[in-house]
Amino acid sequence: ASFAQESARLYEGVVQVCMMLDAIHPGEGFDRRAFDYSERGRARAFLDLLAESRADVNAGLTEEQRRRRTQVYRELSKASAALARADSPAERNKLKAAEEAVADWAREVRAENPTYSRVHYPSPLTSAEAQRAAAGAPAVFLVYQLGDRQSVGWLIGGSTFHAVRLPPRATIESAVMLYRNSLSRLPASNISPAKSEEVARKLYAMLITPFGDSLKSKKSWIVVADGTLHYLPFEA
Repeated sequence: ASFAQESARLYEGVVQVCMMLDAIHPGEGFDRRAFDYSERGRARAFLDLLAESRADVNAGLTEEQRRRRTQVYRELSKASAALARADSPAERNKLKAAEEAVADWAREVRAENPTYSRVHYPSPLTSAEAQRAAAGAPAVFLVYQLGDRQSVGWLIGGSTFHAVRLPPRATIESAVMLYRNSLSRLPASNISPAKSEEVARKLYAMLITPFGDSLKSKKSWIVVADGTLHYLPFEA
C-alpha cells in the first residue's frame, strides 16, 4: 500500500510541474503532457490493483517464457544485492547486463503475447488518442485529477482540448462529503434543502464552471473521476 501511495504521489507531482510550466509557457503542450502523465498514473494504479487482487496476470505465457522470466529476475536481484554490498565497476556492469536481459525478455513477450503485454505494459491513451476517441462519440470527456496543492481537469472533445486548474484535494473532498450527507438526509447532518442546494452550486462552480462555455453544446459528458469524485453523483 505504501508503494502504491508513493507511486501515486510521483505521478501527481509530475502533473503539477507540467501545469506550472503550462502557466509559464502557455501553448507549448505542457497541459497535454500533464494529461499523458495522469493517464500513466491511472494505469499504474490499475496494475497495483491487479497485484493486490492476485489476479492471474501471467495468463498467456508459455512455460519457457515463465522459466526465463524467473531466471532473468533472479539474476537481476542477485546483481542488485551484490552492488549494494560492494559498489564497483564490475558489479555495475553485471547489474547493467541483468537489466538488459530483463528488457530483452520484456520485448520478446510484448511481440509474442499481446494479452500478457496489455496487462503488464499498458499503453494509456495520449491526449491526441483521447481526442480521436472523443471524435467518434457525441460526447466530451471530463477528466479529473485531484492534487494536494491544486487539482486539474481536462475537457476533451474531437476538436477540443482544454485544461483547467481546480481547487486542492482537501477543498473538493470536504464539499463532496458535505453534499453526499445532504443528499442522504443523514439525521446527524442537520442540512436543510436550501443548504444542500448551496453546496451543490459550490461544487458546480468548483468542478464544472471552470470549463466555461465549452460544455454547453454537448448533451453527453463522460466523467473520468478521481479519488473522492468517484462518490459524487455528477448527474445530480
